Amino acid sequence: MSRRGRNRRIRDERAQKAVDELSTILLNHDLSDRVRTTAARDLVRTARRHNSRLPDSIRHWICRSCHNPMLPGAGARIRIRCGFRVTTCTICGQIRRFPIKEGEE
Repeated sequence: MSRRGRNRRIRDERAQKAVDELSTILLNHDLSDRVRTTAARDLVRTARRHNSRLPDSIRHWICRSCHNPMLPGAGARIRIRCGFRVTTCTICGQIRRFPIKEGEE
């Protein structure tokens, strides 16, 4: 394996490890809002820098416009309407709709 390929693999592994650690920080309710906001922004920046997608379990809880955490009760309002989970960011007002799958309720 060439050195270029080896370095790329190591860089991708480190990026994945950083995403895992930042996602645990984001979902930890014991930490302050400021720490979780910083973790959400760093998650988005890391994914963009390394051209990778965030997992769906994390991507649904970060606002696409202001990159703040949209956790229920803390930074988001969640409603169920017509088979969709409607999540509204309380900071910027961005609305996201996700279809509810069978058995997800």
